[in-house]
Amino acid sequence: MQIKGHQEALSRPDFFKLGIILLGLTALYFDIFLKLINDWSNNDNYSHGFFIPLISGYMIYSLREELGRQKIIPASWGFLVLVFGLLQLYIAQVGSEFFLQRTSLIPCLLG
Repeated sequence: MQIKGHQEALSRPDFFKLGIILLGLTALYFDIFLKLINDWSNNDNYSHGFFIPLISGYMIYSLREELGRQKIIPASWGFLVLVFGLLQLYIAQVGSEFFLQRTSLIPCLLG
């Protein structure tokens, strides 16, 4: 990563790594996303789910300057959080537990 003033810019290898990670997460969670979108479309109790990515995106966008000033410091505990999320996903898929499958995305993204 290159430091420019108070902001850090991602270099090309970092974008490549980020792309590989996002591609892997998309492959892991593709079927889960399809089922989740199906639930949002067909069940009125979950129809608010379409707004969650939009609201989350707006919140991140509104904090973009503050987030840009933060230093990016890798932490080794992030790998453990990622492993926990993947383990949760595996156990939930073996047990056909949809809630745990869906919530496993949170520690995976955090890690």
